[in-house]
Amino acid sequence: MTSQTAYVLTKGSYSDYKVIGVYSTKELAEEAKTLWPCSSVESFPLDDIPEHPPGMFFWTGRAEARIGAEATKQQVYKTAPGKASLKGEDVSYRNIVVFRVGFWAVDEDHAFKILQDKYHQHMAEKAGLV
Repeated sequence: MTSQTAYVLTKGSYSDYKVIGVYSTKELAEEAKTLWPCSSVESFPLDDIPEHPPGMFFWTGRAEARIGAEATKQQVYKTAPGKASLKGEDVSYRNIVVFRVGFWAVDEDHAFKILQDKYHQHMAEKAGLV
């Protein structure tokens, strides 16, 4: 039976991060680790494609506004699923509110529309209007 996990030997961080080797068993990865000081063994599931609506990609949207005002700064970007909550969450600091949410969308225009809908829904719920 084929392993359902890949064991990856890595070293460094940020711009110095590199993959040293990929192994089919944890034992082989740990053995290789003894040859590379300061290395780490990471594990990744093989063939792990998240459930997703056909033709859509996962996006993270961010809206920023002064408290009590409409969002003035909005951005969307493709990310890996799970990088942002599907429910949405906001953080307030000084007089600014930053709302962040994850969702599935076809393209950037679709993503902006979804972000605006989710932002307005979130703010209405937060104000007790819904």
